Amino acid sequence: ANAEDSRVHILSSGGAGLDRAFAEYPSGAPFAVAFYSESCMHCKQMRAPFLACSREFPSINFIAIPVNIPSNRELAVRYAIEFVPCLVYFPSSAKPDTHVHYSGDPNLKQVRAFLIQQLEASGVIHS
Repeated sequence: ANAEDSRVHILSSGGAGLDRAFAEYPSGAPFAVAFYSESCMHCKQMRAPFLACSREFPSINFIAIPVNIPSNRELAVRYAIEFVPCLVYFPSSAKPDTHVHYSGDPNLKQVRAFLIQQLEASGVIHS
């Protein structure tokens, strides 16, 4: 991974790894988690907006989870990931059951608007 990716943590250790990430970050910190597959065209399109947002929103922890790695498959089941790319926003690491699936296109304008909307909804930023 090059320097521009440094704010995105790529997870290959499945559910235990995600649980550990939630536990290691400050309690209540928001997470943006992208489920993707290496071979998926739309996933490649999601990469640039995801990286750009990771730089723009330092208050959010960004994690990318490749679902083609066998250890990560149970995570896809746990969070009902039916297709990739799938961006899931967790308003608080303390409450991983509370999360929101992004359903827009893999472009910066929409991903950015989604994250701002989520931050506003949880009172992190005020419109």
